[in-house]
Parts: sequence; structure tokens; C-alpha cells
Amino acid sequence: MARYRFDHEPSTAQEFAYTRVSLYLVSYVLWVLSDAVNRGIENLYFISRDGHHLKRIADAVIKEQNLGIATHYLYGSRKVWWIASFVDHIDAEFFLGLESLKESCRFSDILDSLSLDARAFHRIFPQFPEWSQRTRLPLPDVKSIVQAAKASKAYENHILELARSRRPMVCQYLRESVDLEKRSAFVEYWGRGFTQTCFGRLLACAHETPLSTEFYYARSIYQSDATGVRRNFTVSKSSLLPVERLFANFPRSTVTAYERGDMGKTQAVTYPRQHDEALFSAMEALLPQFALDLCRAGLFDKADTLRRVFDWSIGRFSTDLSDRVVWEPFARLKYVNRSFGEETEFAPAFGLRALWQALLGRKPESESVEISLKRSVWLIRMAYSVVFSLRRHKSL
Repeated sequence: MARYRFDHEPSTAQEFAYTRVSLYLVSYVLWVLSDAVNRGIENLYFISRDGHHLKRIADAVIKEQNLGIATHYLYGSRKVWWIASFVDHIDAEFFLGLESLKESCRFSDILDSLSLDARAFHRIFPQFPEWSQRTRLPLPDVKSIVQAAKASKAYENHILELARSRRPMVCQYLRESVDLEKRSAFVEYWGRGFTQTCFGRLLACAHETPLSTEFYYARSIYQSDATGVRRNFTVSKSSLLPVERLFANFPRSTVTAYERGDMGKTQAVTYPRQHDEALFSAMEALLPQFALDLCRAGLFDKADTLRRVFDWSIGRFSTDLSDRVVWEPFARLKYVNRSFGEETEFAPAFGLRALWQALLGRKPESESVEISLKRSVWLIRMAYSVVFSLRRHKSL
């Protein structure tokens, strides 16, 4: 890595991609490929959007190592697979996003999470006030809504009707895109494992046969069961959320639906989105290059070494945030930490609004106050320091 910096004089985005991001992704992909080849897997399906960079790494290594395995890019998301997979009931995991909230949220976010518009919400739940879309609801109200939704037959019927309307197009896409004649596995990065459960139901529905799916994860929460095998790279408890922000830095949105294309083939519906183009391009170019460098160093099938590198790099992410090479590109990356709501930067520069929140004693809208202050103009930094000192003195 030091040689890369010496030889190339990289930009901050390029140095971040080659010396940091590579450690979070490349070791995992090399393990997936080595394990898949040993198990006789012929097809690997990389699921969007996380799968974009993972597949590019895999394709470079497959060519370098002359591996007998094919890769495919599969368009999917929680949004298009979860509800469509509900046949006769709503799974409890559907409500986890709202149940895990630790603070108030907007009524519009609740509607989004429940797949309702305001009119349908008040028709199904007439016991609640007619809140405006912008109203922020306290946690007790959110919990009451969730309990009402879980107990409501009318709401269950609404969701199951949505599922019936969406399932045919999803199944058609899977019939066209997934070849079950060859042994196949699917690659995600991390997650609970519930999306795999939903996907397995849909794939079985599409091909009209019971089946079990094989998924690779850096780490999943659920273990393997009768409906799906979950192969995990690590058991490390370090948070993988930072990597999700890197995956979300993408020129297209997550898949929102499927539609019939001009040529009669089913295609995914996505939309353009703003992103950090310099970092995205650096990752596209340099992650496959780092993977080739590891292979040429004889590390392709050294699973234990790769796992130690992965665990070490993920475990020290919070420490690395103090390095300008890390915080400068990472701070502006946008992501939605839940399955609903607006995207927010990791550490946005503070302005007058943040200063006002500090005066009121409210938590700033940032994952790192220190980095947000680094990105702020000097006047805001000074004012924030004064406010913090006053609050500290008052508490004493």
C-alpha cells in the first residue's frame, strides 16, 4: 500500500479506495470464489447494489485465476422482494424497522415503512389523529401504530393484496434471470438473512418447485435453516454499516419495481441519484486491481489470512476515521440506516441549524460531531465550541 502511494501519487478518493475500501471487500470476494469452486458451484449471482463492486472484483479474479465459474448481476432489493413474498401472512421481520427506532420519526416515514398512503392509513386505523406528512411522532405513538398494524386484519389484507399484485412480475424476472439447471449461489455482503428467506419463496414460486437457496455473506444474523444455506465469512461482531454507505454511493437508486421492457424482457426500475463520482470511479478501477495484486502475492486461497485481514480492517474503522484519507471522502456519503426515510450524510458540515440545535441541547444530526466540525466553516466551529463550553459549565 505504501508502494502504491509512492508509485501513483493518488487522489484522496483513490488512496481511500485502494488502501482502505479494498480491505473491506476484496478478502471476502476471494473467499467466496475459493469456497464456491471447492463446492462445485457453477453460477454466482451478485445481488444489486452491493453486488456491483463485488462482481467486478470477482470477474477480475476469475479471469486471472482461470476459474470455471460464471457470474451474473441480479437486480433486487428489500423493497421489491419482501412484500411480494408474503403469501398468507406478514412476517414479523417486516415491522423491525419501526420497532427498532430509538427516537421520533416523521409520519411520512411511517407511511413509507407500512406501504400506505395517508388516506389508506386513516381508513384502516381511524383511531389515530389525521397527522400531516411532516409531523414528527414520538416513540410511544410509533409503537402504538406498529401494534395496531400487527393486530389489524384489514392491514394484513391490504399488504397481501399488494403482494398478489406484485408477485407475478417479480416471478417473471426471476424465471428469466436465474438458471436452476446448474448449481448456483447468491452473493450479498451482510444482513439479517430475511431477504434471502423472501427471495427463496419467490424463486420457488417462479419455478413452481420447492427449493433451498445458497447465499454467501460476510456475516449474517440468521443461521442456515431448511429453506436456505447461509455461508458466513466471519463471526466478528464489528459493525458493517460503514460498508453499506460505500455500496450506496451508486449512480442509480435501489430497485423499486420491475416492468416489461421494450424487447419484451422483464427489467428492473431504478432512478438516477447523486453520488460521489470520484470515489465511485476509484472503487471501480482500483478494487479489481487490489484483488489481482493479492492473487499475484499468492493469497487467493489463503482463507485464514484473508479473514484476519478483513476482521482487522473492519474492527479498526472507527480508529481510521481520524485519518483525513478516510474521513474526507466518507463524511459526505449518503445512506438510509433503515428501510425507510431520507438519505443523510455521515457527517454533514454544520450550519446555523446545527448551532441552534446545540443551543437547545439537542443531538446534532451527524454520526460524528468531530468530523462535521472539521467540514464546517471556522465561524461555526468557534460558535459551536462556545455553546458546548457553556452547556458543560451549566451542567457542572
